Amino acid sequence: MFNRLVTDLLAGLGFSDDKIRKVSLHQTVTVQLQDGPDIMLSVDEGRYWIWSRIPHIEPVNVTANAERILHTLIQPIIGIEGGQLQLGFGEPDLELKGLLNIEYILSGEDKLKTTFAAFHTYVAEISTAVGN
Repeated sequence: MFNRLVTDLLAGLGFSDDKIRKVSLHQTVTVQLQDGPDIMLSVDEGRYWIWSRIPHIEPVNVTANAERILHTLIQPIIGIEGGQLQLGFGEPDLELKGLLNIEYILSGEDKLKTTFAAFHTYVAEISTAVGN
Protein backbone atom coordinates (compact mmCIF):
# COMPACT_ATOMS: atom_id res chain seq x y z
CA MET A 1 0.00 0.00 0.00
CA PHE A 2 2.78 2.49 0.90
CA ASN A 3 4.58 1.65 -2.37
CA ARG A 4 1.48 2.68 -4.30
CA LEU A 5 1.21 5.93 -2.35
CA VAL A 6 4.83 6.79 -3.15
CA THR A 7 4.38 6.01 -6.84
CA ASP A 8 1.17 8.10 -6.91
CA LEU A 9 3.05 10.98 -5.26
CA LEU A 10 5.87 10.75 -7.80
CA ALA A 11 3.39 10.65 -10.69
CA GLY A 12 1.70 13.75 -9.29
CA LEU A 13 5.07 15.49 -9.17
CA GLY A 14 5.56 14.76 -12.88
CA PHE A 15 7.92 11.75 -12.77
CA SER A 16 7.82 9.61 -15.90
CA ASP A 17 6.39 6.08 -15.73
CA ASP A 18 9.87 4.75 -16.57
CA LYS A 19 11.43 6.48 -13.55
CA ILE A 20 8.59 5.41 -11.27
CA ARG A 21 9.05 1.74 -12.26
CA LYS A 22 12.70 1.95 -11.15
CA VAL A 23 11.78 3.07 -7.64
CA SER A 24 12.53 0.55 -4.92
CA LEU A 25 11.44 1.37 -1.40
CA HIS A 26 14.28 -0.70 -0.03
CA GLN A 27 16.39 2.37 -0.66
CA THR A 28 15.97 6.10 -0.55
CA VAL A 29 13.81 7.82 -3.12
CA THR A 30 15.10 11.31 -3.90
CA VAL A 31 12.72 13.94 -5.23
CA GLN A 32 14.72 16.74 -6.85
CA LEU A 33 12.86 20.02 -6.65
CA GLN A 34 13.63 23.16 -8.62
CA ASP A 35 12.81 25.51 -5.77
CA GLY A 36 14.84 24.08 -2.94
CA PRO A 37 16.79 21.17 -1.51
CA ASP A 38 15.95 17.61 -2.52
CA ILE A 39 13.43 15.74 -0.38
CA MET A 40 13.99 12.06 0.34
CA LEU A 41 11.67 9.24 1.36
CA SER A 42 13.50 6.39 3.06
CA VAL A 43 12.76 3.09 4.70
CA ASP A 44 15.03 2.12 7.57
CA GLU A 45 14.29 -1.01 9.61
CA GLY A 46 10.61 -0.88 8.67
CA ARG A 47 10.23 2.79 9.57
CA TYR A 48 9.39 5.40 6.97
CA TRP A 49 11.18 8.75 6.95
CA ILE A 50 10.88 11.99 5.04
CA TRP A 51 13.98 14.14 5.15
CA SER A 52 16.09 16.74 3.45
CA ARG A 53 19.63 18.08 3.56
CA ILE A 54 20.02 21.83 3.78
CA PRO A 55 23.52 22.29 2.35
CA HIS A 56 26.26 24.81 3.01
CA ILE A 57 25.11 25.80 6.49
CA GLU A 58 27.53 26.54 9.30
CA PRO A 59 26.51 25.99 12.94
CA VAL A 60 26.91 29.72 13.57
CA ASN A 61 24.13 30.40 11.01
CA VAL A 62 21.80 28.06 12.87
CA THR A 63 22.58 29.68 16.22
CA ALA A 64 22.22 33.21 14.82
CA ASN A 65 18.82 32.36 13.35
CA ALA A 66 17.57 30.09 16.13
CA GLU A 67 14.46 32.16 16.81
CA ARG A 68 13.22 31.93 13.22
CA ILE A 69 14.13 28.24 13.00
CA LEU A 70 12.45 27.39 16.29
CA HIS A 71 9.31 29.25 15.22
CA THR A 72 9.04 26.81 12.28
CA LEU A 73 10.06 23.68 14.19
CA ILE A 74 7.50 24.09 16.96
CA GLN A 75 4.61 24.15 14.49
CA PRO A 76 2.95 20.73 14.24
CA ILE A 77 3.18 18.99 10.88
CA ILE A 78 0.48 16.61 9.77
CA GLY A 79 1.53 13.06 8.91
CA ILE A 80 4.62 13.04 11.14
CA GLU A 81 4.83 10.97 14.34
CA GLY A 82 4.21 13.31 17.26
CA GLY A 83 3.69 16.16 14.80
CA GLN A 84 7.29 17.35 15.22
CA LEU A 85 10.32 17.35 12.97
CA GLN A 86 13.97 16.86 13.91
CA LEU A 87 16.74 19.24 12.90
CA GLY A 88 20.43 18.49 13.31
CA PHE A 89 23.77 18.26 11.61
CA GLY A 90 24.36 15.06 9.67
CA GLU A 91 27.12 14.22 7.26
CA PRO A 92 27.96 16.80 5.96
CA ASP A 93 24.89 19.07 6.00
CA LEU A 94 22.08 20.25 8.21
CA GLU A 95 19.24 17.70 8.02
CA LEU A 96 15.54 18.14 8.62
CA LYS A 97 13.64 14.89 9.04
CA GLY A 98 10.47 13.36 10.33
CA LEU A 99 9.23 9.86 11.01
CA LEU A 100 6.11 9.33 8.92
CA ASN A 101 2.94 8.41 10.80
CA ILE A 102 2.20 5.41 8.63
CA GLU A 103 -1.33 4.91 10.02
CA TYR A 104 -2.21 8.47 8.98
CA ILE A 105 -0.47 8.14 5.60
CA LEU A 106 -2.39 4.94 4.79
CA SER A 107 -5.72 6.29 6.09
CA GLY A 108 -6.78 8.02 2.92
CA GLU A 109 -6.05 9.35 -0.49
CA ASP A 110 -3.50 12.17 -0.80
CA LYS A 111 -2.28 11.90 2.82
CA LEU A 112 1.33 11.37 1.70
CA LYS A 113 0.99 14.22 -0.79
CA THR A 114 -0.32 16.52 1.97
CA THR A 115 2.55 15.59 4.30
CA PHE A 116 5.10 15.96 1.49
CA ALA A 117 3.79 19.45 0.64
CA ALA A 118 3.87 20.53 4.29
CA PHE A 119 7.40 19.17 4.70
CA HIS A 120 8.49 21.02 1.56
CA THR A 121 7.18 24.25 3.10
CA TYR A 122 9.12 23.62 6.33
CA VAL A 123 12.33 22.93 4.39
CA ALA A 124 11.87 26.18 2.47
CA GLU A 125 11.22 28.17 5.66
CA ILE A 126 14.26 26.77 7.46
CA SER A 127 16.47 27.21 4.37
CA THR A 128 15.41 30.84 4.18
CA ALA A 129 15.92 31.34 7.91
CA VAL A 130 19.54 30.16 7.76
CA GLY A 131 20.25 32.19 4.65
CA ASN A 132 20.33 29.42 2.08
